[in-house]
Amino acid sequence: MRFPSPDDDEKTPLDTYTSPRIEDLLGFTTEEWETGHLWETRLHPHDRDRVMAATQRSRREGTPFSEEIRYLAKDGRVVWVLEQATLLRRDEAGRPRYFQGVMLDITDRREAQEKAEAAEERFRVLAERGPLVVYEYALEHSDPPVLNMRYVSPSAAELLSMPIEMWRGDLDAWLTKMHPDDVERMAGIAREVLRTGGPWNHVFRLIAGDGRIVWLLDRGRAIERDDQGRPVLFQGVFIDVTQEAEVHAALEASEATHRSIVETMPAVAWSEVVDADTGRGRYRFIGPQVEEVFGYTPDELLMEPDHFYRLVHPGDRARVMAANARCDRTGEPWDELYRVIHRDGSVHWILGRGRRVVEDGRSVWHGVAMDVTRHVASGHLPIVVGETAERELR
Repeated sequence: MRFPSPDDDEKTPLDTYTSPRIEDLLGFTTEEWETGHLWETRLHPHDRDRVMAATQRSRREGTPFSEEIRYLAKDGRVVWVLEQATLLRRDEAGRPRYFQGVMLDITDRREAQEKAEAAEERFRVLAERGPLVVYEYALEHSDPPVLNMRYVSPSAAELLSMPIEMWRGDLDAWLTKMHPDDVERMAGIAREVLRTGGPWNHVFRLIAGDGRIVWLLDRGRAIERDDQGRPVLFQGVFIDVTQEAEVHAALEASEATHRSIVETMPAVAWSEVVDADTGRGRYRFIGPQVEEVFGYTPDELLMEPDHFYRLVHPGDRARVMAANARCDRTGEPWDELYRVIHRDGSVHWILGRGRRVVEDGRSVWHGVAMDVTRHVASGHLPIVVGETAERELR
């Protein structure tokens, strides 16, 4: 290598030698590199002040020189070099005179280090400010076992409106913050995880410091075990799924309400899909009230696609089936009064109403069948019925 020239107040130039390998490293020949102060002009601007200060210190004091330096190669590339030099001899006045050193290409190592640092920074930002809480805890297999919460993302404080310190402690400290309805279930899961090391994947509720209920998706596993194979270090993440859980709960409540209405109202709800090619209908739902009105269970009728034709009273069959075909063809509302033969042979009057909708390009009928036998028998109907039905009553 060529160690830098003496300080300005030292007039005698140094004898120098640079290995021909300099051309492989930076693209300059030995002659070019030893001309003037070329090495100074090829220092990366971000390293110049640091390197020049270290150079002057070594030249002045004779201390070893060791720096990681970026040079700009002849073709413009940035080359990282580990440059080290030590003092071999001083002059008659005791001033540092001859240094010997080496230049090692560390570009690959530095680039790998920079990529690792960038990845670590991205993970740090994700862990501390991302949409999740990262945590890590150690398990000491003592009697009783001791949990040590080693790390919790700072984002936990904002998510749960409580200081990070409140998360540190044993399992009971965690359970005191949990929704009462989830404590027993999660305590059992936690004991199993501490025994086996997981993995785990569960949803539970915590009571935030401000009283909010926060739904969390908790996933993780043991990442280290002791020499006996017991889990000793665990990592996991919390993801706030409160919004999704609340929407799901609202949908379930809505579904339960509609199911209750459909299954308890004084009518038989039904849903039928019409095949576009054949024009034939296939029932996909029949309410449980059908057993009282028709004498058959929903499963029995669902397994018999053409049961409607069989159940309609022969005296009404032609009219009702014609109306059925017309509604399928035109899409007009289904509104008919007709008789059906109950399983026990009795005759029941039915007021049927339905509306067609299009779902995924298919015609789907949703309707109800109400038993109005008592109203017909009394001679009046407190319901507006279609013209066909009124003629039937007359």
